[in-house]
Amino acid sequence: MARNQEPETRNQEPAARAAAIDFLFDLHRFSQGLLTSLRPITAQALHTAGQQLFDELGKDDPFTMPPERVLQFTRQRENRLKDVPDEIHAQIKASLEDGLDAGESIDKLSDRIRAEFNDIGRARGRTIAMTETSAAYGHAREDAMNQAGVQYKQWLTSGNDNVRPAHEEANGQVVGVDEPFSVGGEELRYPGDPDGSAGNVINCHCVSIAVAGPGEEE
Repeated sequence: MARNQEPETRNQEPAARAAAIDFLFDLHRFSQGLLTSLRPITAQALHTAGQQLFDELGKDDPFTMPPERVLQFTRQRENRLKDVPDEIHAQIKASLEDGLDAGESIDKLSDRIRAEFNDIGRARGRTIAMTETSAAYGHAREDAMNQAGVQYKQWLTSGNDNVRPAHEEANGQVVGVDEPFSVGGEELRYPGDPDGSAGNVINCHCVSIAVAGPGEEE
């Protein structure tokens, strides 16, 4: 009888391990926490960037973006982040499985989660926050230019030593406000454009500014 039950016991092991990992790391809670923490950052970046553009143009009226458009932008960004918690969870899961194989206690397994977050979660979270802020910043400035009736925009880098070659090459490029920049073989509406490839937008510190025409800053 015991011999007949052996395969069943083996089949139950993966389910038991998965249940243990889910108990130690609540993926749904982590996903919701990540998105919730980013929402105020995105909303603030949208307002600040748009107002900054208005200030640069000397406009007295405050910049406003309708709440429904803020919500639409936020939802679009969250949809692009939907796989991030799974990726982080997969890395943490691998470490937890090692701990389970070693028969570690709950305390030690919990320590593993904290260590993984220190090595992966925090660094990844910082990159995500910077990238999301850049996307919101570029989007709001583009919106503000349209509200202000700007005709041309110019791509500018941060001037830092770590500017990627494609962005350095695009530095100073002037296009119509409704036209995309050509950056590294891609068409980007603004720095941080979410339609761009990861290599072209992650950690981008470039900015688009309003200009009167080619070679003429506002």
